Amino acid sequence: MEKSGKYLVKLWTILLTLIFLSFYTARASKVEAIKTGNWVDIGCWDPEVVPGCFDTILIPAGMVITVTDQIDLTMCNPTIVLVEGELTFQTGKKIDLSCGSCIELSGFPNQGILSGGNGGGSSNWVTICEQGMWKAEDGTAYGPLSLCNLLLFADLTAFEANSLADNVLLSWTIATENNCDHYTIERSEDGVNWRNIGDVQGAGYSNSSIDYSYTDWSPVNGLSYYRLTEIDFNGNTSILKTISLNYNAERPVIYPNPVHIGETLSIAYSSDSPTKFVQIYSQDGKVIYEQQFEGDQLISIEVSDRLSSGIYIVDVNGIQTRMVIR
Repeated sequence: MEKSGKYLVKLWTILLTLIFLSFYTARASKVEAIKTGNWVDIGCWDPEVVPGCFDTILIPAGMVITVTDQIDLTMCNPTIVLVEGELTFQTGKKIDLSCGSCIELSGFPNQGILSGGNGGGSSNWVTICEQGMWKAEDGTAYGPLSLCNLLLFADLTAFEANSLADNVLLSWTIATENNCDHYTIERSEDGVNWRNIGDVQGAGYSNSSIDYSYTDWSPVNGLSYYRLTEIDFNGNTSILKTISLNYNAERPVIYPNPVHIGETLSIAYSSDSPTKFVQIYSQDGKVIYEQQFEGDQLISIEVSDRLSSGIYIVDVNGIQTRMVIR
């Protein structure tokens, strides 16, 4: 009975510890120094924890935090250490941060300072992604200064522009993301002068493939260029890819759209060519319908029950429009 009671006490202690850790893990994405002291002194921080796997670690102006132990955060997500006060090191002590992390020293009026002990010139006080970012021989550093080892912003696998009836659909696929805040889409008529036409929020951090899209509702008639740029949480930019598109404003009009199985699809299209060659493609590129028409008459196509619901591409003389069958 006594042994059973001891096990219950231990179990209760473990449960309380897990609840406590879960509480801080769920709520704490930022930890801030509230007084001068050592990095490992929980009384120096709000919340009262030793800074670990937080998104942001802030040392405000007037605060001096000293690293007195080896701080290893290499197993954490990328961490941003914002220094408005001073971060200093005892001789030989280090901070090791994960890939994609940064130590940011602010500029005036709250100039951040990074200082160290009297270690040898080859001593690394700050490493990020196993790369030495600041050595003893570098001396005291003053802001504004960024010590960063940013991963490749985004692994772009596809970027396409498709002309639709009255817009251009831009779509891209990202294999992985790191530190991604958002994407910017720019358009140019000459490939030199660019105008921002929209932004799409990024996922931040992701190890799985993500599909994105943006619709340009005011495309330029004729040849134009689209440029995709990623902006990270620190404001750094990376141009991912530039593509071109020849947009024709005189596009076929199809209705109804969406169209239901058993209904008649109508296509209105005026062009200089008396011949209209119509093809309908499935999403996997298979031709499911093709027919040649003469003159400017309204084109009518019966939507067969042999077709399944989904998205199709209607091509009239090489000009494509998206159609939905329900």
